[in-house]
Formats: sequence, C-alpha cells, structure tokens
Amino acid sequence: MQFKASQKLLDSERPSSSQQTGQSVQPQMAPGYDAINFDDIDTLLDEYKGAEAHQQLIAIKNDSNKDDVGLNWRIGQACYILANCSKEEEQRRVLLLEGYEHIRNAYEKAPTDHNVLQWAPIITGSLSENANGHKERIKYGHEFKKYVDEAIQQLPEDFALYHMRGRFRFEVASLSMIERGVASVLFGSPPTATYQEALEDLLKAEEMDSGAIDNMLYLGKTYKALGNDKEARRWLSKTSKSEGIDFVDNEQIQEARKLLAEISGGEEEEDELQESDCDTAEEI
Repeated sequence: MQFKASQKLLDSERPSSSQQTGQSVQPQMAPGYDAINFDDIDTLLDEYKGAEAHQQLIAIKNDSNKDDVGLNWRIGQACYILANCSKEEEQRRVLLLEGYEHIRNAYEKAPTDHNVLQWAPIITGSLSENANGHKERIKYGHEFKKYVDEAIQQLPEDFALYHMRGRFRFEVASLSMIERGVASVLFGSPPTATYQEALEDLLKAEEMDSGAIDNMLYLGKTYKALGNDKEARRWLSKTSKSEGIDFVDNEQIQEARKLLAEISGGEEEEDELQESDCDTAEEI
C-alpha cells in the first residue's frame, strides 16, 4: 500500500513562491541564469494536477538549472501526486523513484529548506512502502527515519510529520522476524518502536489537524494492534465514510472497510474503488 500523506495533510505545507523568503532558504541555483517563476506550477500542484505540473517542470529543466532546489523538490511533488493517481503498483514505484532522485538532489543542495524537509520523508516513505523486497523496503525506511527526525526538529508545528513518524513507528512495530533480520544485517541492529509510540504521534497529528484519511486509518490500525477494538472501530468507521481525492485515498478507505468488517465479524461492502478526480500518470 502506498505511503500517503493526504492532500489534507499537505494543503498547509507550502507557501506560494512569493511567500517563501521567510519560510525557507532561498532557492539555490547554478550561476548564469535567472530565478524560475513557479507561481503557475504551484497553482497546478495545489490543484493536484500532477501530470500538467510534471510536464511543465520537465520542460523547464535544462543543464543550467538541473540542480535548482525549487525545481527538484517540485518535480518530486509532481511525481508523488502522479503516483497517488495511478492504479498500477509498478507505475507508482517508477514515478516515486523519479521523485526520489529529484528530492535527493534537492536535499544534497539545501538540507534545511523547509519544502525539502517536508518532501524528503514523504517521497522516501512512499518508496519504502512500494519497494521490491525486504532489503529495499528497509533501506528506504532507514533513510526516511533520518529525514523525518530532521524535519520534526526544524518544523515542530507541522502535523504531517507526526503522522509520518507515527506511521513509520507502526510499521516498525509490525516488522516480521525476517525483516528484523535483514535490518540487522544492513544496519547492525533493527529499528525499534512500539504501537504505543505510534499512537502518540498519530493522536498528536489528529489533534493538530483532524480528518486526514490516512491518519484516521492508522489510528484504527494502531488501536486494533493494541487490542482496543472499540477505538479501532471508531476510527475505521470515520475513515470508511470519508471521500477520497485519488486512488490511494480510495484504497485506504477500502482497507478501513475490510478491517472494520474483521473487527465487527461481518462482511465487508464490495464497493468498487471510486474514480478519483485527479489527472493520471497516463497523461505524462
């Protein structure tokens, strides 16, 4: 399943191009060309028009500006939107790999830029959950942990980051023995986290800004893991009644319905996945 920071979680993250001076470091660019005006592209990204934004960003990119921080993290965001709008898992992974390469480039140039700090864990976390095999999943998960810890230190008021860390802690607490063994080989010791720690982060994210589909889903999953079926039902029910904006949202709503049926001992509704209103990866 796609690691998803929903649009609700992302709506408040990025100031417009004209507002960024006080929010993050100035875009870093190679010498010899003028700053890029991203206003129109930012509007497309805000409207979840990933294909159109991606096309314009790739058209702008050239040898002189390929290391521009603002260009690279925006390409990463566009790829993330396109991945969320794709029904095909392999296509999602290809798009996330493209986004990952661009956000890594941006991070190497400007590791304290607020937009880079937000998008590095989002994209890397997404890639971890779309990885091929245990080794790749754990590798990206280890990198995600580094990014999200740095981001929370710099942006402690960003509720999306607490959702992401809570989600990561849930996944770590759920690791199989095989995955823990792989992590020990790669990094000397497996990552550690508990469901209670995951719950604390997810509740903090919900308190800061409530109603995100993915955060409510993971609250339900965490309460279920802790054996609190009453609270699990409450959060899964909220999730199941939500309205998604892309295919990943709709998959999460379906997952909530399945889990709710398991807890309730009933049969899940066999609803078709809703069509999303976002543009799709086929358009790029």
